[in-house]
Amino acid sequence: MAFRNIVIESPCKLSYKGGYLVVRKEDDAAKVHLSEITTIVLQTNQVFISAYLLSELAKAKISLVSSDEKHNPIGQYLPLYGAHNTSKRIGEQLEWGEPIKKRVWQRVVRDKIAHQARLLNARASELEGEMLERLVDEVRSGDTTNREAYAARIYFRALFGPNFSRDDDVPVNAALNYGYGILLSAVNREIVARGYLTG
Repeated sequence: MAFRNIVIESPCKLSYKGGYLVVRKEDDAAKVHLSEITTIVLQTNQVFISAYLLSELAKAKISLVSSDEKHNPIGQYLPLYGAHNTSKRIGEQLEWGEPIKKRVWQRVVRDKIAHQARLLNARASELEGEMLERLVDEVRSGDTTNREAYAARIYFRALFGPNFSRDDDVPVNAALNYGYGILLSAVNREIVARGYLTG
């Protein structure tokens, strides 16, 4: 079962050989079997990747995430076909109307705020946790009242202090962006594995 997130931080060549990801750096080489890998994250632009490896990553449903010069995830490579009935699922997905999409987004935002509230309560920030718990029921279809942004402001300030902003160029935000990139990669991989489009 796959359990490794591979992070490539320095210049190297990535290739495939006999079921393994091969990482070559000057005279040194390391191997990891594809069955152990869930995601590969490129934290440098100085990586050469073989087309053969890309093909095998797609077959194994392993996502490849690339980062920009600030090490923030900016792109992802995923397989085109994740399920035997992909074309049917994509057809169904394309027929979803706006009300369905808005209800799905409402559910995502409600769950996100509820999880944020639980974390704050566990970290002894009960006042902010209770504020977020009350916001969950205020989320409307499509989050038209923007409860997600309001909850995020409360959440991040409770965690990192009253002057914290997600727009600041600080290490905490870089770490959050990296973590979000990994989580997004995992979610996208599951969506594709079930035969749906991520975009």
